[in-house]
Amino acid sequence: MASNSVSEKSSFREKVGFWDYLGFGAGDMAINFTFGSLGVFVVYFYTNVVGLSAGVVGTMMLVSRSFDGIIDMVIGGLVDRTRSRWGKTRPWLLFGAIPFALLTVMIFAVPANLGGVGKIAYAFISYNILMISFSSIAIPFGTLNSLVTRDRHQRETFNIFRMTEAQIGLIIVTNLTMPLVQMFGGKQFGWILAYACLGVGSVALLWIVFFTQRERVSATVDENNQVETLKVGQQLSLIFKNKYWMLAFLFAIVFSVTTAFNQSTMVYFAQYVLHDKNLVGIMNVLYYVPTILGFFVSVKLYDRFGKTKMMVIGALISIVGYAMPILMPNSVIYNEIAQAVKGLGQAPLLGALWHCSQIPSNMVTGKQVIELKASYTVAVVLDKSLA
Repeated sequence: MASNSVSEKSSFREKVGFWDYLGFGAGDMAINFTFGSLGVFVVYFYTNVVGLSAGVVGTMMLVSRSFDGIIDMVIGGLVDRTRSRWGKTRPWLLFGAIPFALLTVMIFAVPANLGGVGKIAYAFISYNILMISFSSIAIPFGTLNSLVTRDRHQRETFNIFRMTEAQIGLIIVTNLTMPLVQMFGGKQFGWILAYACLGVGSVALLWIVFFTQRERVSATVDENNQVETLKVGQQLSLIFKNKYWMLAFLFAIVFSVTTAFNQSTMVYFAQYVLHDKNLVGIMNVLYYVPTILGFFVSVKLYDRFGKTKMMVIGALISIVGYAMPILMPNSVIYNEIAQAVKGLGQAPLLGALWHCSQIPSNMVTGKQVIELKASYTVAVVLDKSLA
């Protein structure tokens, strides 16, 4: 019996190597090259460049992100029904990459000759169209993670590369965006050209995912050789009966709110408190580098101490980091140290949040990926409504 168990476990392993892992992580880097960086700069752009009020922007984000939750459900269902020679998720990345990049650029192309109401309408419409495109990338990419392999350790490695490259992408864009904007003139057109450059990088990275990945895991089928699916109502009923999922969901909301708030306010903090908006780049480096390094340590510590203890420790470290600026808000060096402390505390939290390798890979579908993305949606809704 033992030998059969070992054999069965070993059969889950796939022939994947470094370039497979690296190529997969490029997907999250691509998303952060464009959409991820919007969390840092888009509110600043709307208020300080376009001239919209913070209240209007917050309301717009609240409505838009609520609408995004519905779009996620629709896209998830479409991904489940996709059948092609490239699989069910990879075609979305291939054909969705260019529209995703173009629509991101359109966010910044607010016509200068429009009045206040016209600018609000343009911002609202363009942002919501981008949300559709974003879901068309994020949901398939999240589903792809469950289709590359069924082996636990291989999926853990895919997740490590994904999280690491996501943070590297944020480091790159938060350090490149403002210099690119300044290089292209510093005005609104500078923002358009800057995100055009970032968009080209995003397309290239998403195509790397398409060409390097293979969907090796088949969906679960019933006795009639039909793919097993659950209706949306059935899925929601099962979700809300699972107290552990609810606890994880609530944690994800709190975690994502603090992360989104930290990202979206950093450029304001750098400009109005530290009196140098160009500091936003180095501040984010000092935040994300400890997070990246902490990923690799956290994986080992999860096995030794358990995720719960490590998450509590990470939360306590994060609280210290978030409280530090209260004491010396105008000190650059002191706040840079605070950023590093926050980043270190985020590592075990972020690692546990996306450490989903225990979930049977052939049970995860496009619709179920929205369960993870939903927490981010709620977080952004709350964060932007407080703008």
